Amino acid sequence: MFDYAWPASSAVSWTQLTLTDTYQAEVGHTTQLRAAVESMLARGVQAPLPVVQAVSEYLPYLVGLAYCIEHDTVLLRQEPESTWRSILAPQNKVVVRGIDGEQGCLYTLYAIALCNEAKTMVDALGMYECDASYTTQERRGRDERLKVATDMLCRASGVWDAIATSHLPAYQAHASTASAPELNAEGAQGMAKLALGDAHALAIRKLKAPAKGRATDLGTAGPPLPADHPSASLLAKLHLHTSHLYDQAHALVTQSLGMEAKTPIAKIKAYLHTLRLDSSSRGDGVGAWLRYAHTEAVWHKCLAFKWLGIDAGEHAHNIGWGIAYLTLALHTLAQIMPSDTSAKLRRTKDSYDWYVHEHASIKRWLTAYQRTNEAVAFQRIPTADEVQLYMSEGRAALAPKTFTLTPAFGRQPSTVTTMSTTSTTSTTTDTPRTYAGADAYY
Repeated sequence: MFDYAWPASSAVSWTQLTLTDTYQAEVGHTTQLRAAVESMLARGVQAPLPVVQAVSEYLPYLVGLAYCIEHDTVLLRQEPESTWRSILAPQNKVVVRGIDGEQGCLYTLYAIALCNEAKTMVDALGMYECDASYTTQERRGRDERLKVATDMLCRASGVWDAIATSHLPAYQAHASTASAPELNAEGAQGMAKLALGDAHALAIRKLKAPAKGRATDLGTAGPPLPADHPSASLLAKLHLHTSHLYDQAHALVTQSLGMEAKTPIAKIKAYLHTLRLDSSSRGDGVGAWLRYAHTEAVWHKCLAFKWLGIDAGEHAHNIGWGIAYLTLALHTLAQIMPSDTSAKLRRTKDSYDWYVHEHASIKRWLTAYQRTNEAVAFQRIPTADEVQLYMSEGRAALAPKTFTLTPAFGRQPSTVTTMSTTSTTSTTTDTPRTYAGADAYY
């Protein structure tokens, strides 16, 4: 999962920027909550969860203030203005103006805090599926942690989808050309796709965890596929859809940088170098983000080929097609699997361990099918071009969670602002206040 850099933002004093007789106390509290967020970022974030909590406390007041400004119950003395250190270009600071810009920044901060908290939870689990020392109860507990992390990623995706169709278009209309990539509609949509892709990856991992644990315990990572194993066809379709989400994410953020969606990787690298967007010391800039999206797209395409091959061999009894798919899976994995143990590889040891594990599994299935074909089946093996012509369609398992937020003041407390992920209109529904982990009672 991608580790987002924390942005920085200058202070905003709503008490100095606004004039009101009705909501003086509320505006003062809004300023205090905004200052708490700014101070937390300035001190350096130690853990994502406090940021989630601080921003979730501020957002309802910000939404209420924006509603009051829109309906003239609170007047602006002057347009709000702050600086924002970009998430995808940490070297750059941009000036953000207007209430839409403020909301775009804070919603973006909320979304990356959810993503980083999900990553923290997942990193703490390690490769527990392959550890035979865990009891069944311990495995179930870790499965539930994956479920909570998946829910957070779906929430983050919903937030980004929402602001991409609501606040960011309005902000872009009067923003300077030197805006941060995440503060335009294409960038936000790309980050939404990446979060949803990560959520699908965790959902697939949770689906396969019981079978992977049994296979590790028994030392049977090859054919035949156990009867209680998740459907190979289903896994292939889920991986295909996940790969497509990462491809979409890569294309959208590439567009946010002013390039064509299908720009070759080498040309993107050269362009980022000219803009000095590939030199982040932590490896957390837009260059690293695009590499991550591309790598994950290839990784899940490899796994889709693997499960298509297993489905062909185990259920369709078409060993020739099984060999073709599995061979293509190995060739696809070779695109992203390092061939040495460099310092860069050691920094991504967990990913490398997964690559090694899957490479061994694919080889085991491929060798078994090749021996069967040479001794019994004698089936023709299709070419790689033929395989590409008969690819299945992907299947979605999750969707972004619609982002809802109750204004803290300025409207009736029984109503909630719903930022639709498919429309720019706002509706009101009787829904409780949203917070990090809401509805995630596992």
